[in-house]
Amino acid sequence: MPKAKAILQILKTFPFFKHIDHPTVELIAQNVNKISYSKNSLVFKEGDPPDFIFFIFKGSIEIFKNEVPLAIIEEKNYFGEMSLFKNEKFRSASAKSLSDVIIYALPLTILQKIASTNNLLLQELLATYYDRLVKHNETVVKQFLKLKENYLELEDAHKKLLQSEKLASIGLLTSSIAHEINNPLTIINGYITMIFSDEFKLKDGMRPDCFKALEYIKTAAQTITKILGHIRTYVRTNNNDIMMLDIHEIIRSSIDLVSYLYNKEGIKIVCDFIEDERTFVMGNPSNIQQIIMNLLSNSKYALNDIPNKKITIKTKKEDGFIYISVADNGCGIPEKNLDKIFESFFTTKDSAHGTGLGLGIIKKILFEMSGDINVISKVGEGATFTFHLPLTRI
Repeated sequence: MPKAKAILQILKTFPFFKHIDHPTVELIAQNVNKISYSKNSLVFKEGDPPDFIFFIFKGSIEIFKNEVPLAIIEEKNYFGEMSLFKNEKFRSASAKSLSDVIIYALPLTILQKIASTNNLLLQELLATYYDRLVKHNETVVKQFLKLKENYLELEDAHKKLLQSEKLASIGLLTSSIAHEINNPLTIINGYITMIFSDEFKLKDGMRPDCFKALEYIKTAAQTITKILGHIRTYVRTNNNDIMMLDIHEIIRSSIDLVSYLYNKEGIKIVCDFIEDERTFVMGNPSNIQQIIMNLLSNSKYALNDIPNKKITIKTKKEDGFIYISVADNGCGIPEKNLDKIFESFFTTKDSAHGTGLGLGIIKKILFEMSGDINVISKVGEGATFTFHLPLTRI
């Protein structure tokens, strides 16, 4: 018992246990084991059974998967509990010490018994991962500001072709940012799903306003997860993956990516889709999304200083093809430029907004997919770009 009392006093110094009742902390203290690791020691590896949650008294731990760092857990924090809540039989990542560490290991079976009846413990778990999400978001903001600074430097330091190549690296950085957000977001989604499960039965014992707040958190987390999925599709670098795609789903995901920005600038996006059935084509999802995003971007640029800004996306079937048109009520394209806009490096935009490669790349992508693109436009009356792709049957 003296040993348990000493551990109890140590555990009380952890922020996690600040609001946990004394009997619960005492029960945990009676069941933990003290373990020491030297620097660069493996605490557990991917595939190990998920037997324990670990509380770090001294030092820090790195969580990694396939040699890629996922998170660093500092002292007076904890790790290793997610395998329980996700009902996994094996660890999904590995953990190693970054310094000499002292940790206290609690069997996950004990934590499971406590969590099933202790709302405060669940709230502390959720609060911890909310704090981690905020920390990750701060990192994302710093990365974005650094990315913006680098991009502005490129405008003065590189020619148009070099700028185009740099855009590829921007896509890779965006992908890493999406991955970094997704780690804590996956954890939050896991806890929210757990809280709503029948096993914990919290709904009847929780104030209506608190339960409503959790519902809002759940909806927001699902929305972010959906947008991150669209980002991963858009920045995917393997353009050789050909698969059957629902063209309307690709269009919707593209709109999801830009809807906030376009709404903020007063641009209304209207969809007029075929309603009879889902429409499939064979292609690479990233390439097709690149086509949609480029045409939306061109329309957005054409709508500068235009009142009642509007972009209409329409689909129709004809002779075994799906036709997708993107029309705006913007400034329009001069007739003398209509035959040039699909040529590489031709652009009427300044260097900060275009390199002249977008429409040329689109035409090449469509040619490789047995499709094509054309434009109808008059100055002051907007422009309509229409591309078509061969339909495929399920």
